[in-house]
Amino acid sequence: PGTNDYDHNLAVDNHSKGLFGYVKGAVNANGNFTTGIIYNLKVSSAVINGWNAEAAVVGTLENGAVSQVAVYSSKISGAYENAGAVVGRAYGDTSVTGCYVENCQINLPTNNSYENGAGGLIGRTQGGKQNISSNIVTGTTVQAYRKAAGLIGYILQPESVTISNDAVSADVKINSAATNSNNGGKLYYGLMYAEVQG
Repeated sequence: PGTNDYDHNLAVDNHSKGLFGYVKGAVNANGNFTTGIIYNLKVSSAVINGWNAEAAVVGTLENGAVSQVAVYSSKISGAYENAGAVVGRAYGDTSVTGCYVENCQINLPTNNSYENGAGGLIGRTQGGKQNISSNIVTGTTVQAYRKAAGLIGYILQPESVTISNDAVSADVKINSAATNSNNGGKLYYGLMYAEVQG
C-alpha cells in the first residue's frame, strides 16, 4: 500500500493478521476482480491479537473481494488501528458482500494519536471503489479508543463507496477514558460507520 496516512509503510509484514494476513488482488478493465477473491468460507472461535490490521478472515485486503463468508464467536484485538471481524483494512478497489458476523468481539483499546478504526465487519476502508453490501452483523460488540462502528469503523478517501442492504445489531462503545483532546483527534461512533473522510 505504500505511505498513506498513518500506514507507516504497511506491506506484507507482521502488521496484518488473520486467516489470511495480506491478500492483494487485481481488477480488470471491466471492473471485475480477477484475483484476490475469498469466497464461501466459515470461521469460528478465532482469537486474533496484533498491532495493525487484524481480522478473523483477512488482515489487509488490497484490490480484492470477500463474499459469502461467515465469522462466529471470534475475538479480534489490535494495538492501535484497523480491526474487524471479516477484514481489518481494505485498501483500493474492494468488495465485501454477503458476509455474516455473529457473536464477535472487536477491541482497539489503545490511547494513542493514530486514527483507529474498529468495525463489526471492517475496521477501515481506504481509497478506490468500495462496495459493501448485503452483509449482516449481529450480537457483536465493537469497542475502540476513537472510531467504532457496527459495520465499518473508518472510511477514508474513497473514490466511491456503496453501502447497501446491510443489517447491523451491535453494541458499539468508545473507551470511557477517551477525550477529544488526544492530539486533536475526534471521537466518533455509529451503528453503520463512525467516520467518512475525503
